[in-house]
Amino acid sequence: MSFNDLREIHPGFETTYLTQVHSDVVHAVENPPAAGLGGDALMTSIRNIILIIKTADCLPILLVDKKNRAVAAVHCGWRGTAQRLLQKVLRKMQAIYGSDMSSLLAAMGPCIGADCYEVGKEVREQFQGDSEAFRPHPAQAGKYLLDLQLANLVQMQKLGMKKENIFCVPECTLCGADFYSHRGNRQNQQRMLSFIGLSF
Repeated sequence: MSFNDLREIHPGFETTYLTQVHSDVVHAVENPPAAGLGGDALMTSIRNIILIIKTADCLPILLVDKKNRAVAAVHCGWRGTAQRLLQKVLRKMQAIYGSDMSSLLAAMGPCIGADCYEVGKEVREQFQGDSEAFRPHPAQAGKYLLDLQLANLVQMQKLGMKKENIFCVPECTLCGADFYSHRGNRQNQQRMLSFIGLSF
């Protein structure tokens, strides 16, 4: 699916996307920008704007504040997760839209799974003491396995989001045949789109 496909499926909507840079940069969108923004998270309370993120092993997270009519789309790679990008999005939603953490809804899409995401010591050190989502690699000394979904689930719960309001797609993008994977095929530049918007 392309950006043009989205416009055809959702006539009257404007699309907003990111030039993703594995950062902790969050944009609150009030009007669709003329060109892609640099950063890794988008949020809005404006109708008829589709927020789009692209992934191929990184974790897409979509957030909904039903009460205050606000949504967000977040691209969580290991760098953004280490910088607590998701928590920064949640705090910004709280500050701008008055979002209540206990009533927010979240959907975590497919990403590289906890049994496949091999990382080195340098990645582990970037998480500043957070250990819940890491376990030593069973076959490679000095390597770890990182659970991106768990790392971001912990971030949400630490800010007061309820576990029953967080929904996860468990499939691994590296193992699954139906997903694009950067690690599985570095020559393939295709990406999956995750998107969200307000229609009312």
